[in-house]
Amino acid sequence: MKKTAAITTAVLLVLGALVPKDLAGQSMDKRSLALVLSAGPGFFNGGDLSQVRRDWNRFFTANADDPEAGFDWSQLNSGLEFGAEVIYYISDRIALSLGFEYLKKAIAGQVDLTTSYTEQGTVDSYLYKYNNKSILAFSPINKISTMPLTLNAYYFLPVMPHFKSFLKVGLAFYVSRLQSAYCHDLEETEELELYDPDDGSLLDIYSTGEKYTNRYYDSLKSKSLGFLGGLGFEIDLSPSLGLMIEAIYRKADLKNWKGSASEYLTYIETYGSKSEGYTQNTENENNSYSGQLMYITYSDGTSIIGLAGPDQMNVRPAAIRFSGPLLRFSFKIRF
Repeated sequence: MKKTAAITTAVLLVLGALVPKDLAGQSMDKRSLALVLSAGPGFFNGGDLSQVRRDWNRFFTANADDPEAGFDWSQLNSGLEFGAEVIYYISDRIALSLGFEYLKKAIAGQVDLTTSYTEQGTVDSYLYKYNNKSILAFSPINKISTMPLTLNAYYFLPVMPHFKSFLKVGLAFYVSRLQSAYCHDLEETEELELYDPDDGSLLDIYSTGEKYTNRYYDSLKSKSLGFLGGLGFEIDLSPSLGLMIEAIYRKADLKNWKGSASEYLTYIETYGSKSEGYTQNTENENNSYSGQLMYITYSDGTSIIGLAGPDQMNVRPAAIRFSGPLLRFSFKIRF
């Protein structure tokens, strides 16, 4: 930010030196109020939401037979924002503004990973064939919306008739909401085929299987303070209408997420043999809890951001980051 401020100051000084004397004394805007309606793309890194995607991508790449198939997960790195702002001119060059903006994004993913292992051999003259198979399906959906309430200061500098540059700095209070859903299914099976050593006929098949299903849902809110600053220029299209184009950098780390969550777990165990039959056990568990949003890491390197259970390990407070550049196009209506 210090580097940006230094560059901004230098640009303004250069522009000031280029202003003709007749423009320097010219009134920039005799009206005291203006309404600004804006839209433009923002670019950001997503914070822990993006980190979760990277964790799963590393896990998938390390374990998948075909790393090019089975991983489809959108990234949180850009979005279209809309805003409105009321500007009050203290003088021809200095103005203050109050405004609000709105951004909504939905990030969905699908991870399908199947791994298998087969082994053949002989034990005590018995031929055997061993099969192990694991099927994992993970489907995350994160919906986030944020409405920054802004307080800004402007400094306008005339360059030529109907054209001026400006410097903008301000504060933003982010009121945000996050809704997440995670569907996690894992099925693992082991199967042992045993053959007669004399004629090679199949004697029996022994198998065990585990199926784990997890459904997680949460709803959280956050209130965070951020900063912004940038440069732009304004073109007068008519006495009451202007076009503004600005490049902004903002610091916005959305933290202190709090809310509630519900989780539904099902575990099914199957074991036995073909000759004697199979036994199945089923366990169900439902949990509801409230608290702070956490970045949760699991032993296999995967992760989620969610509310941690009372005995959850490897957690830390989570942050979703909208810090980054923003390009904004606006119409200014003067009163």
